[in-house]
Formats: sequence, structure tokens, C-alpha cells
Amino acid sequence: MRILHLGKYYPPVAGGMERFLQDLAEEQARQGHQVEVFCHQHPRQPVAVSDSNQLPVVHRVPAMGPVLHTPLMRAPRRSFSAVLRRFQPDIVHVHWPNPVAMWLAPVMQRHAVPMVLQWHSDTITERVSPAVKGAYRLMQPLERSFLSRAKAVVCSSPDYARCSAILKPVSSRVRIIPLGMDFSHRLHPPDNCALSDWAGQQWSQSGIRVLSLGRLSFYKNIPLLIKAVADARNDGGMPVHLVVAGEGPQARGLQALSRSLGIQDRVRFTGALDQAQANALFSQCDVFALASSDRAESFGLVLLEALWHGKPVVVANTPGSGMRYVVESINAHAPGGYLFDPCGTRDALEKIRLAAQGKDAPGLSQQLRTAVVKSFSIEPICRQWTELYQSIVPNDRQAPV
Repeated sequence: MRILHLGKYYPPVAGGMERFLQDLAEEQARQGHQVEVFCHQHPRQPVAVSDSNQLPVVHRVPAMGPVLHTPLMRAPRRSFSAVLRRFQPDIVHVHWPNPVAMWLAPVMQRHAVPMVLQWHSDTITERVSPAVKGAYRLMQPLERSFLSRAKAVVCSSPDYARCSAILKPVSSRVRIIPLGMDFSHRLHPPDNCALSDWAGQQWSQSGIRVLSLGRLSFYKNIPLLIKAVADARNDGGMPVHLVVAGEGPQARGLQALSRSLGIQDRVRFTGALDQAQANALFSQCDVFALASSDRAESFGLVLLEALWHGKPVVVANTPGSGMRYVVESINAHAPGGYLFDPCGTRDALEKIRLAAQGKDAPGLSQQLRTAVVKSFSIEPICRQWTELYQSIVPNDRQAPV
């Protein structure tokens, strides 16, 4: 088939949505499909790129902004029409949220190409700023119209689909296909002794080594983990030491919180990391924690990385998020996922200690790796997408694989 992905950005721009798009598109190309990607050029990329020497072919279109977290593509209809005329895709796979897709919907309709909509997350959640909420009220009628044009709307977990109010009118067209990951590269433990030593030194004292990795945004709920470290110091039980890896707007406030609680020696902030450094931290930690308290964390792709490294995960049981789905999927094969109340510091601490106690169970590390590959490897996820495309596109229109 000829598959055209319409994404917000594409790697090397970092992000879970971008990473999944890359893994899926590359796997589709390996499985014999003709695949291209149409996306914004990130402001940090000085020149627009249309890379025809790689698979998939990626078209990056210059953009302004972002405005309210949304890039504004320049002349998107003209560029998109040119790709449609040349490539003649069987289907357009839209990765949402990505408001430029609404502007391009008439172009898809004019070219009579069907659209499937991958609903990575709602456009807004409860805790966004008033300015974003106001802009969304103006956009919502367009979003509903856009949804009505999709042949199928795909969520990554049943929990997210069930709790999304905007999807209720189209619930008969909602399908569930989880996110997946290409575990064949990127995630290998470091073979560099210096890098391993650096990672081990991030936890400066004995105790439970907890890792949290991701953009330091409000919904990541890192203050709860920092307060759990303080509780562990005060209760006389097994001490907990936390490494917070990543950068973002909450960094300074989080550092100030750790100082105010007098635990700056037990909480380390690394800043931005490359993949090799992240792998080294995964290999050295005892437990990985994801405390996100908002449905903006729709799935938690980083959990798959931690599980591939054989680490138990301690995860907020946030209503409507897909994080619980990941934990339950893994626990069906190996006891490595622990859920806690996203508002419960004490509950989080208890689950961290419980996970640390169980981490050395014979064979657990390999069981977790086997479980995550079985449940979330990109190859079977890709085949699910192919089956969905084939159910939408008439056989006589499908390009041969």
C-alpha cells in the first residue's frame, strides 16, 4: 500500500508521538509498503528537508510559531497537494493532535483519499492554561467536523477512548491499537565503562535507585516523587534516591522544592540526555517511576523502554490515561508493574519500596523484557494498522505490497 503519514514533527525532534511515528513508518517500509511522511519543519532545523534518500521519505515544511504550542505551517495546502498528486496515497494516516490537519482536510477530500485518525491524545486536558482553553473553544466545531470525516479513529488504550468526551459522538468508529516500539536498536545497554560509571554516580548514596525520565512539564507530577523521597528520609525505612532526567519549564521549581525539603543530596537533576545516557541510567536504576497525574500522559511510551531494560515500573493510576493499560498488559505475563494513587505520596513510596523488594526475583528482568516485546513490539502493531487500512481501502485501489 501507499501510506502517507501526516505528523506534527519527525525525529530527530524528540517526543513520544514523533518516536512512534518514526518506528511505525520505518517498519511499514520494511514490510514492503510505500511510505512517506508530511510534517512541520522544527524551528531548530534551519533548512526545510525533503529526504528522498531514506525510507520512509520525509517532507518537512517550513513553519512559523509555535503559537499556543501549535506550529503554523507555511502554505500547507499547496505543499500537501503536490505530495498527494505525486505520491497518490491509498490512505492518509493523521497523527492527532495536529491542528494543521483540519486545514488540509478539504485537500484530502478533493483528492478522494480516505483518512484514518490516530488519536494520540485530546487536544487539551483539564489543567491547560485559560488561553489555550479559550482558543480550543473556537476550534472545537472544526475538530468535530474533522472527526466526522475520519474512516476510523484509533486510540492507544481502551481507558483513554472511554474517557475522551470529544470521541463519544464517533464511538462506533473508535478502534484500539496500542503504541509500540522498535526494540531492535536504540535501547541497548552501554558497553562504555565510563558511561556506566557516570550513570551509577548519579545516585550518590546507598538505597533504592529511582529514575524518572521525560519532559519536566506540569502534568508529570514530579513534586509527588520528590515528596516521597522526603517521606522516606523521615520515616526511617529504606532510603530512596531519585534521578530526574530531562528538561522543561518546571525544572527550576522542582530544584527549589528539593532544596526546601532539605533533600537536595537525594534528588539529582541531569538535564537533557541523549539516548546512550538514558540507556545507561535505565541499566543502573532499581525502579522506574512515572507519576503523571493528567490525561496528557495518554500512554507512557517511556514505560516500554524501562521494561525492555528489565526494570519494574511504578506508575500513577491516573483516570483515563493509558498508563494502567501498559501495566496490566505487562502484569499478565510478569509481576513488574505497580500502580499508585496519583495524589498519594505515601502510596507512591510504598509501591517504590515494594517494587525494589521484588526486583531481584529470579528471572524477573528477562520476563519483563520478554513481556514488553510480546505485547508492544512494533512488528505486530504495524500488522494491526495494515489490517485496518485494508478494511478501509477497496482492494482494487490498494498498491501492491
